[in-house]
Amino acid sequence: SGNSGGVFAPGLFIGAMLGGVFGYIVTWLFPNLSAGIGPYATVGMAAVFGAAAHAPLTAIFIVFEMTDNYQIILPLMAAVVAATAVSQHILPQSIYTLKLVRRGIRLVHGRLIDIMESVRVSEVMNHEQPTVNPDLAVRALPQLFVQATCTAFPVLDNECRLFGMVSLEDYQRAISKGADEENLRIKDIATRELVVAYMDEPVRDVLRRMAPRDLSRLPVVSREDPRKLIGVVRRSDVIKAYELGVIRRGAKPSTRFTTPPGMEAGEFVIPPDSPVAERKLSEIQIPRDFVVVSIQREGETIIPHGDTELKVGDIISVLAKGHEVDELTRFLEPSEEPRSKLRGIF
Repeated sequence: SGNSGGVFAPGLFIGAMLGGVFGYIVTWLFPNLSAGIGPYATVGMAAVFGAAAHAPLTAIFIVFEMTDNYQIILPLMAAVVAATAVSQHILPQSIYTLKLVRRGIRLVHGRLIDIMESVRVSEVMNHEQPTVNPDLAVRALPQLFVQATCTAFPVLDNECRLFGMVSLEDYQRAISKGADEENLRIKDIATRELVVAYMDEPVRDVLRRMAPRDLSRLPVVSREDPRKLIGVVRRSDVIKAYELGVIRRGAKPSTRFTTPPGMEAGEFVIPPDSPVAERKLSEIQIPRDFVVVSIQREGETIIPHGDTELKVGDIISVLAKGHEVDELTRFLEPSEEPRSKLRGIF
């Protein structure tokens, strides 16, 4: 007819056709027991739309009002409820909400439940991640940690396939057990059972895997080939994902947020004689479990990256475990006369 069908009209049409075909078969096989093709088409119409829209009551009322036939109310209710239950078991989303979920917007009772659902790993991950070879001597790790200013490396074999991950904890654990650094190789201490991330999944899922295990970064691999390393997603990338999610929701990012349990947020001022002044973040070995959230410079807010250079007078906002704030204070202060102060908790 040229009119818009949307979801409702095609759903009714497909349901009527399927129900009619089923009714035709039943009538042909059991002519004395069948009620005719029409009632089957009517019930099928309601069942298909109710299952697709996850709205059984709507489907029952609409089709019942269209037919005004009290004799089909019981089979109508039974078919619609059964079809909806099967549909929800196979796919939790309805045909109306499925498009939103594919865009990263997940609604429960009409409300957005997770702002980080809309941000994919591919949007915040780090593609340029230093790697090490499994045959490299363990004694070389301390220098590599200092140079790369990170606490973990992906381990790639000679064919550039992901072998595992080696972290500062792995190195410290091996040394504490009295291992021989001269003969020990990275493949001997690397973690082989990895927790990984995928480019097409939301950052929310990655955060749920990182938090319980206190992981600082996850390797991002291909779904088709779990040993193909694509990049790395870090804790700082999770912070960036939150800011991106807020912007996409049309909300104004807040400079004040609720600090998670066990964590503490603070502001530090870079004094003129600080050892970190005029240096890039990538050149500074920031203590573990600290995330630089933002930098205030001459009234301007700067989102920090590895190539961001710290200036005298910068106000650095950090997020860290509460008992480690003093560690960062000592790290940012000059060695002789401390001058940088914790300005306050926000």
